[in-house]
Order: sequence, then structure tokens, then C-alpha cells
Amino acid sequence: MRREGLDFRVLPEGGRESVELGLRYVNNDACYPAMVVVGQFLKALRSGEFDPETTDCFYAQTGGACRASNYVPLLRRALDAAGFSRTRILAANAQGNAGAEKFAMKGGTLWRAMLGMLYGDLLMRLLYRTRPYELNKGDSDKLYGAWTEKCRLNVERGSWGRFKADVSGMVGDFADIPIDPAPKPRVGIVGEILVKYHDNANEHLVDVIESEGGEAVVSDIANFLLYCLYDPVYAREKLSGPLLPKLFGIAGIGILERMRRPMRLALRGTRFGEPHDIRDMLGTVGDTVSPANQAGEGWLLSAEMMRLMDDGIRNIICIQPFACLPNHITGKGVMKELRRVYRGANILALDYDSGVSNVNQINRIKLLMASAVA
Repeated sequence: MRREGLDFRVLPEGGRESVELGLRYVNNDACYPAMVVVGQFLKALRSGEFDPETTDCFYAQTGGACRASNYVPLLRRALDAAGFSRTRILAANAQGNAGAEKFAMKGGTLWRAMLGMLYGDLLMRLLYRTRPYELNKGDSDKLYGAWTEKCRLNVERGSWGRFKADVSGMVGDFADIPIDPAPKPRVGIVGEILVKYHDNANEHLVDVIESEGGEAVVSDIANFLLYCLYDPVYAREKLSGPLLPKLFGIAGIGILERMRRPMRLALRGTRFGEPHDIRDMLGTVGDTVSPANQAGEGWLLSAEMMRLMDDGIRNIICIQPFACLPNHITGKGVMKELRRVYRGANILALDYDSGVSNVNQINRIKLLMASAVA
């Protein structure tokens, strides 16, 4: 974004104070991620660091049959009520929304954004697979920080050759960190996209798992984008959807999977595992969930749980905002079937909300970890 001349700032992850601020302007029946992010925006605008007259709020939402479809209207109403009526909202999605302006991303910016996403997916995979086992505490985080800076430089340049070299180099560097080979319980984290990746929204779940002697396994964020690209393909073939989105989806899947190929080659044969092809994940759900489940995380949520179990990870925490309907259907709704198919599956459904007790969350995670198997 900065390469395109935009003064683009990624806001710090808001904690409980952001949630409390968001609750002043967002009804507590709304989706928990909306409270978190609205609070982050309001906190930033109130800090005095940004001029409300010249500052835009860059926001994305999935749309569809989900409370997330209301993110932009909720933010617009909150900004108006808090005295920031002249602050614009730039919506980074195809869905039209009153009170927001469509943000059009240039081709070069989109290319560099994809490189940044893939760098992030790989760094997350390498860090989480190494940190719980490192013999010298801090080695993994130090290497992660060093590689993050290198990746930033190439995200700005957008070099494909540099990307392939970096991918190979970082896999080799993390593989060289001395580790304790003794197995630890591996715990997969699946669920609603913001709660899944936002450390403060999920009360630092990865740190909790590691502190309890486990290893957190979090799927690539590219999976979610690929899932979104596939939805119009299925909609055209089975639900009378339009043709153009299908063609765009097929092209997008082809490009993104091709971009992930250097990662697969670098990871092949290592202890880090390879990313799964979206078509393989689609085939995994079989008769359990229909691809017509496209609200929220939809069929992808079930597919990720089944893929984790196929990979030998039988401990899973499914996290979602309280009363998240799509996750209740394709998350909680399939757990009985998963326990039947995968004997010994250890699955915990965990809701997050503004009024949730952190102590209760920790206790439930501890109970899962007490019965977790390596």
C-alpha cells in the first residue's frame, strides 16, 4: 500500500479496552469481531495521532448469510455517533454497502499483497512448529523477527525470484534450529477468521496451548481466500450462479495455487508439512458437509478439521464468536460425526464474546490439554 503512495497504517491489535469501547457503539447482540475492530478504529481516531478529516478506515468483510455482512454499516453508525462523521470507510470487498466507498486495488498492489500473505502463512507454520521444541528459548522468535524484516523488503519490491529464494532459505533456517525431538500434543485451531488469527480476540490462545505443553497448528489464511474463490464456481455449477464470478474464481485459484508451489517444494519431506490443495480439501468433506454451505467459513471449517485429523492431529479447538450461526452448523454441527469417523478425536468448541469469562476459557482449554494426546 505504501508503495502506491498511501499512508497505510496497520492498527495495533486491540485488547479488552478496544472491546469495551466498541460496546459503547455496537449492540452486544452483534458479532464479537465487529466490537473488536470498531473499538480499534475508534481508539485510533481518539488518540490524536490521526486527523479524522483526512483519515479513512480500511475494512473488509466476507458478506453473505452472516452477521459479518453488517460490519460496514455498524462501523459507519459508530463513527457518526462518536463524532467522526467525516471519516470515510473504504470497503475491501465486492459487496455494496451504504456509507462505504469501494476500494479498488491496483494489479501491482494485489500481487505484493499475495506475496505478503504467503510469506505470513509460511512464517506462522515454521514458527509454531519449532517454538515449542526449541532447546534454546527465544531462537525461533529471533529468527522469525529477522525473516519478517527480509520479507517486508521483498513485499515492497514484489520480486518473484526473491520470493522463491526466501521461501527456501527460511525453511532451511528454521530446520537448523536445535530442537527436542520428544513429541508434544498437537492442537489444531479452526474457526471464524478474525477470532482465529487475532491474538487479543482469542485471548492469546496459541500462547496458552504452548504454556500447557502443546503445539498449536493453525491453517494458512490462503485457504480462506481459496475457499472464497471456489464458492462462485460451485454456485454456477449447482446453484444457478452467474458465469463471470465462476471464471474469475477458477483463474484466481489457479494463480494462487501456482504461487504456493515454491512453498510446497521447500516444505516437502520436512517436519513442517505441506499446504493442502483446496481441491483436496473439498474432496475431504465428502458426505459430511455440502459445498453449498458458503456462509462465513462454510464447508472450509469442516474440511480443515478433517484434514487436521487425517494428518494425525486429533486435538482440535473450534473457536467462534458467540452465536455464530455458520460456525454452529459447519463447526459444532459436524462434531458428532467427526467423533464417529475419527475415533479418539478430542474436540472443544469455544465461544468468544465481550462478556465471556477469561478464567472459564482457560479452564476449558486446560481440560482439553489434560486429555490431549501427542
